[in-house]
Amino acid sequence: MHEDLPREIAEKKAAIGTLELKMVDLEASIEKTEDHIQKLRDKEALSERETKRLATYEARLAKKKSAQTELAGTLKEARADLLNRTKAVETRELVVEEAASAASAKSAEAEASLMAVEAVLEEIADGTARLEDGVITMNNSRWTQLAPQPVVSQLKKMLTQY
Repeated sequence: MHEDLPREIAEKKAAIGTLELKMVDLEASIEKTEDHIQKLRDKEALSERETKRLATYEARLAKKKSAQTELAGTLKEARADLLNRTKAVETRELVVEEAASAASAKSAEAEASLMAVEAVLEEIADGTARLEDGVITMNNSRWTQLAPQPVVSQLKKMLTQY
């Protein structure tokens, strides 16, 4: 994933908007040409000049319809590409959010661990921390209750030495 993806998405949306406008213009031009053709076909008899004009209009119509088909394909590809890029951004944002959440949880765990160690050391210094039947007993055991189990196990080992 590169950093330019949001900019590329904005550019792709603008390009799609331009393609859609071209499609509207082309559809209007096709309709106008079809009207000219229909008017000529509605006549009982065509002069030589009108016959040539009809042939010219029919050739133009064929080119316009071909261009319309090509433009529709290009538009479809551009929309699919936009969808893929948008999904890529959404996926990247989700990964970033998950990483931030995990980092926040790790930070909270580290903070609780540090506070538990500090609390036990203070109470060891005060003589109020002890280990009774595998449970840390001290005046303020709030931090040891919040600390992760591996930290509590290490604190218990430390208390057996004092």
